[in-house]
Amino acid sequence: MPYGLLLLLQIGFAIHAYRTGRMNPWLWIIVFVPAIGCLLYLILEIIPELAGGATARRMKRDLVATVDPGRDYRALAREVEIAPTVHNRLRLAEECVRLNRQAEAQALYAACATGLHAADPAILGGLARTRVATNDFAGAREALDALRAENPDWRAADVALLDARVLEGMGHTQEALAALRALAATYPGEEARCRYANLLAGTGQADAARAEYREIIRRVDLQGRVYRKAQQSWYDAARRGVA
Repeated sequence: MPYGLLLLLQIGFAIHAYRTGRMNPWLWIIVFVPAIGCLLYLILEIIPELAGGATARRMKRDLVATVDPGRDYRALAREVEIAPTVHNRLRLAEECVRLNRQAEAQALYAACATGLHAADPAILGGLARTRVATNDFAGAREALDALRAENPDWRAADVALLDARVLEGMGHTQEALAALRALAATYPGEEARCRYANLLAGTGQADAARAEYREIIRRVDLQGRVYRKAQQSWYDAARRGVA
């Protein structure tokens, strides 16, 4: 690209970033890495702004997640710092889960599970899920008991899967196998069946595990692209399981 044109783009994009409140971090990117910075600003800011619509916004989110995966986290953490409301903490907790910052998400859910929100099923469910992810199985059992006591019909399949994972984590292997076997046939998606296959493999039942992995592959291959994308991680795990 000719230097003069690049300079004009730098100036134009810098002015646009200033006028639209996007100075940080865009100004520094445009100034110090001009070619790449201008290209990224064009793709992530200018084109979605001109195009509008859900598709453009989704493209922007995907590109931002690739180029700067911590951007949403920083923005949400700043909102919590300014106003530590339950709503803001929950949004940050969900982003932490997405980024696999499970311990931080657990602390946020625990901070929310007080007062008027102590029985909120979404908060208790998130607390149980993140406690399982951080191997706090006794704490997860406590959160699940509170969840069932206050909201017995809330997302029964997800609660049952968390129960099975708690059983497995606490060393109750046969009970966990029985729970996962039942869930494999009813749980929406392939997570329960994959976890069942993993536990079978972990207890030396290799042939039974491979049969479950093959069933996951068969089921996903029969479905459309949307289902395949949603179940990609379990599909990939199943392929590794039969390899």
